[in-house]
Amino acid sequence: MKKNNIKQYKNYIKSPQHWKDMFNKFYCWQSKDKVPIKKIKIDRKLFIFDNILDKKAVFYMVANFSKDIWMPITVNEDYYLLDGQHRLEVAKAFGLSYIDVIIEDRSKIAFSNKLVKFKEVLMEDLINL
Repeated sequence: MKKNNIKQYKNYIKSPQHWKDMFNKFYCWQSKDKVPIKKIKIDRKLFIFDNILDKKAVFYMVANFSKDIWMPITVNEDYYLLDGQHRLEVAKAFGLSYIDVIIEDRSKIAFSNKLVKFKEVLMEDLINL
């Protein structure tokens, strides 16, 4: 893994396109580049993973930084952080002003889950005919 000199970045590190492409395949996620970090809001109740911020992990990520694995954070439509609290802290530690995000539309996910459940019930009914 190639380490990069963080001083070469002014206030923004662009995430590799392959991360964004991975999320953009699904209609419930949309990537957005260069979102102001000050726009990101925190409400731990909304986090996808209920893990506590580990300062040692942040320090490790800073010390071993590679832009090749710089993944966007995940937020909802109101820019509340859902996933990526350690990455957000790394960005702040580097003094960045902007970060790439994946915007998750939870209403589309909920609809998709209902549709999957409906299909499962329908298939079960067809099998039992």
